[in-house]
Amino acid sequence: MENLAEKLGWRMRRFRLAANLSQGELARAACLTKSYLSEVERGKVNISVANLDKIAEALGVPLFVLLDCGDLPGRNEVLRDLAELPDDALAALHRLSRHIGRGTTPGNLSGM
Repeated sequence: MENLAEKLGWRMRRFRLAANLSQGELARAACLTKSYLSEVERGKVNISVANLDKIAEALGVPLFVLLDCGDLPGRNEVLRDLAELPDDALAALHRLSRHIGRGTTPGNLSGM
């Protein structure tokens, strides 16, 4: 992957496949053509912000996550999983995250 259009297209394809969507399904959900989406995924066209937003919404991914072409492997999967958690589980993870790096051991977390 040499340029931003290719990196972005690759990320869009990863998200589409993770969502178990075909190009046609995603194109319909984003009100775009399948051929256009194919060109975007291959990095052959420069996509507009408006169309990026349509695709992000159709994928159920925040636009800033879709645009983050420098992420660590697995980060997107974690973000997708977090988005599906119920509120009480997110609250528990938030409490836990505040203790990470503070020397808290698993035994000390039992009262959380």
